[in-house]
Amino acid sequence: MCAESADKYKVDSVAEQEKQGISVLRAASSITMSVVGIGMLVLPRTTAECGVIVGICLFFIAAIMTFVGGYILWKSLLLKPNSPPGTIIPTFESLGLVAFGPLGGIYFGVLLHIILSGVCAGLLVLQASISLSLTKVLNWRTWIAIWIAVGIPLSWVKEFKNVGLLAIAGVTSTLVLLAVIIAACIQHLVSEESPGPYTLATSDPWVLIGSLATYVFPLSHPLVAPTIMNAMQEPLRYPLASAIASLFLVVLYGTVMILGYFAFGNSLLTYDTIADAIAPTTGTLSVIGWILNIAIIIVVATHYVVLLSPTALALDGLVSAVSRKWGLSARVSLFLVLASRSGLVILQGVVGIAFLSVNKLVTFLGAFGTIQISLALPLISYIRLKSLNGSPV
Repeated sequence: MCAESADKYKVDSVAEQEKQGISVLRAASSITMSVVGIGMLVLPRTTAECGVIVGICLFFIAAIMTFVGGYILWKSLLLKPNSPPGTIIPTFESLGLVAFGPLGGIYFGVLLHIILSGVCAGLLVLQASISLSLTKVLNWRTWIAIWIAVGIPLSWVKEFKNVGLLAIAGVTSTLVLLAVIIAACIQHLVSEESPGPYTLATSDPWVLIGSLATYVFPLSHPLVAPTIMNAMQEPLRYPLASAIASLFLVVLYGTVMILGYFAFGNSLLTYDTIADAIAPTTGTLSVIGWILNIAIIIVVATHYVVLLSPTALALDGLVSAVSRKWGLSARVSLFLVLASRSGLVILQGVVGIAFLSVNKLVTFLGAFGTIQISLALPLISYIRLKSLNGSPV
């Protein structure tokens, strides 16, 4: 249910507009816009850490990994035992349940919510950074605490009625953000002296592993596969949509990564994200800096609302089950629901304060969860479902 909710917010407006199903190109567009987010902000810095040659190689490896993982997941979703051909397993959690039973469903679901909450924590850190850049007062931890206070009452809203408007605002601001980052990098390349020397490669294995995990994070799209497959006119053509989306993401992210690194060089190692390099928290902001910060605020706000909802709804279900079991009154149950949602936001803020870095959070999430969701879990699910269906792998 929760994975379905996470995906539903991202493709719901498309599904409503085309009741008969969406085309391959529309599906590719939905995949792309579901994935594009804060992950792109850390790509240039990651390239500075591992070197431009190694970074490009790892970036392409990550793109291949996520595409192959999406392809395997597509095949897995069509392998529901004792079902008519063409039946699609509806959610990522359901895949775990069908393949491995209740414990599998729980693990898939818990992993999903850890990743979603981790991204929310990163969004709070990014929002704090932007607030500091705009105001030049207080510090990151204080601003995170302020945004926790703002997020708590927002978390009490059970449903956002205008999901379509929310999606439009998020997509528009994301496109503006991309354009501003590219424009700022080009301007910096043209108007400033070379920030070189540049790092070509590193042989540190831990840096290589961390960089690969970071590159996987913004490219990971298998999570949205169940909902988009169910929304397509021809679900069997999902791999084509995935290939188109992957190609577009490689071009998009590759442009940001290469331009960002060549514009700012190894000076990126002193910043958390490319946004901090373009619009630093000290000094006077340029026009591009202001536009960048405003775009990020809108991106963060829309993404936070969308990503918070699935875990909040899961907590609602858990609290409702406990309330029924213990015979609690409706008022007490409501109080517990609001308290659990508030606690979720506070926990995300605490994680943000602990890491105090979008880059570190993205690397951690990539290594801990995204690689599992993008490749490992689809692969073992495919093997398990083939076995349950009595077919050779």
